Amino acid sequence: MKIAVMISGQPRFTREFDLFLSNLNNQGQTDFFFLLWNTPPTDSNIIPPTWPNSIDAVREKIRNNLPPNGNIARLEIVTPPPFAPVKEYRLTPWTNHRNMWYMFYGIKQVNAMREEHEQQNGKYDLVIRARPDAGFVDELKLENILEHVTAHPKSIVVPDNHRHGIGISINDLIGMGTGETMSTYASVFDYLDQYHDSDVPYHNETLLGHHLNVNSIDYSPSGVNVYFRDFHRPPEKIDHGRWA
Repeated sequence: MKIAVMISGQPRFTREFDLFLSNLNNQGQTDFFFLLWNTPPTDSNIIPPTWPNSIDAVREKIRNNLPPNGNIARLEIVTPPPFAPVKEYRLTPWTNHRNMWYMFYGIKQVNAMREEHEQQNGKYDLVIRARPDAGFVDELKLENILEHVTAHPKSIVVPDNHRHGIGISINDLIGMGTGETMSTYASVFDYLDQYHDSDVPYHNETLLGHHLNVNSIDYSPSGVNVYFRDFHRPPEKIDHGRWA
């Protein structure tokens, strides 16, 4: 099995990510694509306090923590573009406009990195969009996920817990599917204004779920559950595990 894992945004690596990685061990070739903001640890307590500030040191830190079959196919550390809304948006009480915009922007960009790599190196059997602060609760058999999305190519596997939305229920922390469906998943950024102008509630999960519905992509319950920043070290500090 040939797997691509896409990670974007701030380097919020926590203990939960080790549970994600443990499910990739011995699963065949696994290529990682990282598009990380150059955010220093002083800006967020979710970023490991010893997170390095050079790309070589970041690459070494990540490589040392990946499973033996894991390979860094591409790593970029960038300054995020300015967030400059051009109009007034009707936000919900649960919308952090800035964070939502950067999340979907990062997903689009890291997916473009994966697509470019595929043009030179061939397609992946399974593509996973993940976060460095989320991990699977139970052992996951990725061969079963691959079998499902291969048999149902217009489907994406997302966790059953942490599902939210307004009139829609979906988890936006992790998504698994074929390259084609994950490219559709990642393209939601291009339609944010269109959906807003069509009166879709301007809210992370709602927009993502609507986008998948428009493209007839199924995200039914999967039996998969995730941890999301659930581990703490007293007094109520994020547990960064090996990433500290």
